[in-house]
Amino acid sequence: MQELLAPARVFFFDHNWNNLGERNDKATQISGITRIHLGALEDRGTICTYSIAQRMSWAANRQTTREEDIAYSLMGIFDVNLPFIYGIGPMAFERLQREIIEFSDDQSILAWELRGASPQPWTSALAPSPAEFRFCGSIVRDWGIKRYPYSITNLGISLELPLIKTVDHQVIIVGLNCAKELHEKKVSDKFTQSSAGRPRYRFQVWIPLIRLKGNIYLRQHHRYSEVFLGQSYLQLTSPKFSKMFLETNTSRLPSTHYNVNHVGSIARKPASSPSGVMLTIESGIMMPLGDMFKEIYPLGDFFIGSLKGRGKSTSSHQLLSSGTLATIISVYWDGDQQPLKWCHTTIVDKDMQVTRQMALDNGWRCLFGRCNHGDSIGCNTIAGLHSLHNGLRQMQGNSMDTFLKSKVDPMVSIGSMPLQDSHGDLELIAEITLRERLENY
Repeated sequence: MQELLAPARVFFFDHNWNNLGERNDKATQISGITRIHLGALEDRGTICTYSIAQRMSWAANRQTTREEDIAYSLMGIFDVNLPFIYGIGPMAFERLQREIIEFSDDQSILAWELRGASPQPWTSALAPSPAEFRFCGSIVRDWGIKRYPYSITNLGISLELPLIKTVDHQVIIVGLNCAKELHEKKVSDKFTQSSAGRPRYRFQVWIPLIRLKGNIYLRQHHRYSEVFLGQSYLQLTSPKFSKMFLETNTSRLPSTHYNVNHVGSIARKPASSPSGVMLTIESGIMMPLGDMFKEIYPLGDFFIGSLKGRGKSTSSHQLLSSGTLATIISVYWDGDQQPLKWCHTTIVDKDMQVTRQMALDNGWRCLFGRCNHGDSIGCNTIAGLHSLHNGLRQMQGNSMDTFLKSKVDPMVSIGSMPLQDSHGDLELIAEITLRERLENY
């Protein structure tokens, strides 16, 4: 990758040494294949303006003969120097992250998502590889968020972050000084990564932590790696900045294996594409008009999972479980990956028992991306999308009546206008208000 970005000029040739053009001429094609942002390809002087998470995402699909070279090939991108030491495997990427933290206050280095299953719900604060930054291309530094210097100490990464407590007092959610940036779709068909003249929307990145001891915390991933919170909820909770340490020494992680059977049947395998739906979460009771809170609740141990990623002429499915209830949001994408139709259904699903059973049932294989039929039949049609959700409602029968009557079912609002990420991919914004007072269950 550094060979692609570092030189002032790069020429491409075919196998007969015919000149195919310069990097700048092929920038759009290269960006589509490598996911390197167009601006970095057209002007290498802008590389440093991209967040750490964005630059890491460029290497998410990179493969090297030696594992250590994944880290060493990124030194120029981040303007750091490391001695070349081989035989240390993934430790090389950890060394790279430690060196970056020494010179940068950009906390997007912590905005990674664990790809795939793990026998434990906790990890070090540092990512195991660039692959965990695969979907971080739109995570930008947000200079509007208050920031404090941070550093690595013998207790871990020392930071001061805004903190929100949850129902589980061992689990907290902290805000980083970075945000996911989306823009309104351009009127013209031709996409440009320039955001000039287009309204932008930023959603601060929040990550869950679990207490190890005292004020030392671990990253928690077993239900979600990151979350976006509703703006009105954040204003009312007024998160306070707190000093803490994030553990980076994997030898000090708890050795007890965690029982992940509650999500084990729902494969958290690396997704080839995101669901195309970005959830913003809040918890409480809204006023009758639904535009402000009457009462706010602490966040519970909810689960966010992509059951099936988006694609051409197919449906994507996203799951949000909130303890007693689970909401499934589905979107049908056309051949150009434009969202044509979307719907959602909430079911009674205590501790995800129903979802686990469905994941093992071939009758629901379309919901979990295990179908192998053609694009013109089954769930890969709008009719199939409605049929799937009708099946969910029929399966539930009258079990939702009590929740609907007492108005503790989630409120779901899906924006009618999709937004574009930094690569031109579209995302729908789903605002979900959890109305269960979990401490009563």
